[in-house]
Amino acid sequence: MSSLSSEQPKIRSRINPTTVASVAVIFAVVTLFGVAAGSDDRAHIDHEEVKRLQQAGEVLSLHVVIEKARARRDGHVIEAEFKSGRKALTYEVEILDEQGQVWELLFDAKSGEFLGESIED
Repeated sequence: MSSLSSEQPKIRSRINPTTVASVAVIFAVVTLFGVAAGSDDRAHIDHEEVKRLQQAGEVLSLHVVIEKARARRDGHVIEAEFKSGRKALTYEVEILDEQGQVWELLFDAKSGEFLGESIED
């Protein structure tokens, strides 16, 4: 009779940082070109309006803002979102650092000025 081990095989999973970055950029683009409304304190701007603003040079491209965020905080970009408030257009970039903390960095969409950061709960 053969003896069956009750021990489960150990499976190791390693997430490729390039894959994470690719997924983050795809998610960011989908988020950027999605509807920027959702809460009562935001005006409604659709993806066509965001593209028009970028082409007219009225707001920076997502790529430029992501590079600014990466220069301020090490880690992987996991989300980027264009937000249109009643008074300002902003980009919010979320970065996952090596300690597992998610940082939210806020930038003015027109100038690229860094407006602040916080740790996401």
